[in-house]
Amino acid sequence: MKRFKQVIEWLLIIFTFLIPWQARWIYETAMVNGTVWQYGTRAIYATEILLGLVIILGIVFVGGRIKAKKQESKKATNKRNVVIAIFIILGFLGNALLAYNVELALYKLTYLILAVALTFLFIVIKPNFLKISWAVVLAGLIQSAFAINQFIAQRVIGDTYLGMADQTTETLGAPVILLSDGTRWLRSFGTLPHPNILAGFLLISLFFIIGLIVLTKNKKHQKLLPLIFVVNFIGLITTASRAAIVAFAIGIILLSFFAAKDKILTKQTTKFVFISIFILILFAVSFPELIKSRLDNNNRLEQISSSSRVEQYQEFGQVIKSNFIVGVGLGNYTYYQQLQNPELSGYQLQPIHNSFLLIIAELGIIGVATVLAFLYYLFYSIKNFKKWETNQIITFSAIIALTITATLDHYLWDFWFGMSLLAIILAISFIKNNQE
Repeated sequence: MKRFKQVIEWLLIIFTFLIPWQARWIYETAMVNGTVWQYGTRAIYATEILLGLVIILGIVFVGGRIKAKKQESKKATNKRNVVIAIFIILGFLGNALLAYNVELALYKLTYLILAVALTFLFIVIKPNFLKISWAVVLAGLIQSAFAINQFIAQRVIGDTYLGMADQTTETLGAPVILLSDGTRWLRSFGTLPHPNILAGFLLISLFFIIGLIVLTKNKKHQKLLPLIFVVNFIGLITTASRAAIVAFAIGIILLSFFAAKDKILTKQTTKFVFISIFILILFAVSFPELIKSRLDNNNRLEQISSSSRVEQYQEFGQVIKSNFIVGVGLGNYTYYQQLQNPELSGYQLQPIHNSFLLIIAELGIIGVATVLAFLYYLFYSIKNFKKWETNQIITFSAIIALTITATLDHYLWDFWFGMSLLAIILAISFIKNNQE
């Protein structure tokens, strides 16, 4: 069973490394008024297939372990967990069956089930924290290399096998920065669907680099990790994600607070803070127009973005007012938009840029309970931060940073990548003493 567990552990590490890989088979492209409706399009990601294999192996492993132990207390615990899991699944299934578009809701339900299964797999297998961290960091390094190249070339070259769509400054709807002279500057994507999603992933990688440099005993790795941090931080800047930069700053401040009694972690955190500030200053001096335009509230594109956010919150009020009890259904937010506004094109159908409110809008009372349970877990865990080990400090700092981005974006709930990333980070926070 030990070797079997090691196989599953390595598959989880490989899965973590591959989650930015967006290769998928689109088996149904949704169209609305002659344009593609992204949130209604259905596909199977290559990483979903890999995770399915790991889940099957995990079920076999757990079944074998239960059979081997044969302890009544263990049986009782397992039975209780199974009952809880069944009630959770039935709750989400009930929501899906009451959705405006049941077929779409059931499709999104598969994402949710896989993400929950992924969380439990991590908790059961307890993969090595250092190995998981390296998977995230190296995947981030690859994404940063793509991002920096895209920033310089001002183009995202499409690749079917990497799951990348071709993007230029002239592409309709491409995330760009409008400079004062009218120049459009393309933000970096990596291999992910949007710059903000790449920023969220690189944000996590930066915290894990700090954790690795404290925990690793390999001197070569200790010299290499600061260089990777520099590359990944530059990659983060090229996304021009203001939310991610703010989240990183707040996360680092809280990391310093949590690590106050750990002299080594405090020293390393301080070092990386100065490195980050130096890179930001250097970037600001090198590209002053980009920084100025991104921070200029009078910029035409920034005004459009701000007004769009305001409209989304107003629209959310109307959605939740009519659907507070059961919500509009899993994955049905943009479908409900289309029902209320049949004249909108597919690309105009956008979820509210707030993961927590999106959960509430789609799940109703269940969504409220889900958000409150997450916040309770977060605050309850922070109460005991003085007992945390290094890996827990790093993980919770990363979770808080992700939580901040979740209040400003929706990808952690309605993208397969976002659900997978959140499931992994949350699962790691449950695991103790696994950094050896």
